[in-house]
Amino acid sequence: MVRNSSIELDAKRLQVDQAGVAGLVWPVSISELKILRDTFARRLVELVRTLEAAGNTENADILKILLIHIIVDVLTVYQATCLQKRFNRIGLNPKPSDAARILPALIRNELPEQPKIIALLKSGPTFRPRKGLIFSLLRQLRSFFGRRAGIRNPIGNIDFSKEIISITNSEVIEMHSRLLDESVFYIGMHTWFNSSQRASNHSSQDQALVDQVVKEVASGFSSQGERLEALPEKYLREWFDKAMELTRKQLRSIQSKPELIPKRLWIGSGGGLWNRLMSVIVLRSGGEVVGHDHGSGFGHRSFTGVSLLELDLCTEFVVSGPAQKSGLKKNASPLLLTSGKVPKISVVPLSLKSLPAKVRRSTVGVPRKNKPVERPRLLYVSALADDEQRHFITKFS
Repeated sequence: MVRNSSIELDAKRLQVDQAGVAGLVWPVSISELKILRDTFARRLVELVRTLEAAGNTENADILKILLIHIIVDVLTVYQATCLQKRFNRIGLNPKPSDAARILPALIRNELPEQPKIIALLKSGPTFRPRKGLIFSLLRQLRSFFGRRAGIRNPIGNIDFSKEIISITNSEVIEMHSRLLDESVFYIGMHTWFNSSQRASNHSSQDQALVDQVVKEVASGFSSQGERLEALPEKYLREWFDKAMELTRKQLRSIQSKPELIPKRLWIGSGGGLWNRLMSVIVLRSGGEVVGHDHGSGFGHRSFTGVSLLELDLCTEFVVSGPAQKSGLKKNASPLLLTSGKVPKISVVPLSLKSLPAKVRRSTVGVPRKNKPVERPRLLYVSALADDEQRHFITKFS
């Protein structure tokens, strides 16, 4: 073998044929990453429970909010570290993908760029304006109807301690709202979150929590026979510290306005940062959180990570069919739930024909005829959105 030669890691720059990608070498197996993922995730869940038992609820809440982002980034750092070490060990210099963030920096012996979550925590959630005047008018018109009008926009002030508040919308949430005899109101995230451009005073609590998490990271690396080197550790410490500081500030800001904390909250994906933060706040105040499947079909997949991703921060989780409910209950793992308890799993039919006749007659804005088309169905994963990358599938390093 030629020593000190380069090895290409970007499949886009290699020849692809029917046999696959010619010359692509990747000396980190998916099974290795899965073992680290599951081991590290359980350690972090145990750390959350330890903090709760010690009465350090704020640190426990911060870790719950950041848990998924921490796991994904640690997996990416681990993969980048292994790629660099293992190629160098046999005299090869890896040429990473142009989209890579961690590995190129480690090769240059520089600190990697901080993950996007830091900018997100500083700026707050994106404000999405209405889809035009006609759409807005139709939404407002529907909001005048009574029960079973679907998810509604509030007209005037509402009582957050009594009403059902949804911070997202989807087909499952829309149909779920039509099954109830009470209204469900959509409230935009900007209601609670403000920009955090000016950093708050650094807390010793942040540093203590950073030390605890980094200790678990090092332990996870060690369990795989690898060492957490100084440069990756410094990178992780810096973004952990900043993210925890900003999360603490956002938590305290919302908790200082108890009149705006819902007692009944509906969310979509449990992987989104703001959904997790709102869920933690509502649960800590004694409220209820109802999560909803958002099209990923987790109930049809054998994936233990769904427990931490979707089932952890809710008191009830709603899916679109009995098969999904059965699959979720089968795959749910209390070991990956910070509460140790699997939430109630409920089913909402997406077909109007499946609804009781009384509900169909009183439903506003849904076609009265729903003729099912008999055709084969195939479930497949077509793409991964940003939040879906939180499903513990590490990106290219």
